[in-house]
Amino acid sequence: MEDKTAIIEERSVYGQTRLYPMNETALLIAKLAGSTTITHDIIRHAKALGYSFKTEAVVKEF
Repeated sequence: MEDKTAIIEERSVYGQTRLYPMNETALLIAKLAGSTTITHDIIRHAKALGYSFKTEAVVKEF
C-alpha cells in the first residue's frame, strides 16, 4: 500500500517560516506544485486528495 504521509520540516529563513519536504511523498507534492517548499495552500489541496502531513522536529547541535 502506498504511504500517503508527507513529512515536512519547519525552518525559519530570514524571519519567515518555510516548510521543507523531508520524504519522497512530500517532495513529489512540492514538485507537482512547482515549488521547492510547501505552503499551507499546497497542504490544504493535498489533504483534500487524502494525504496527511507530519512535522518533523528540527534538532540543532552546538
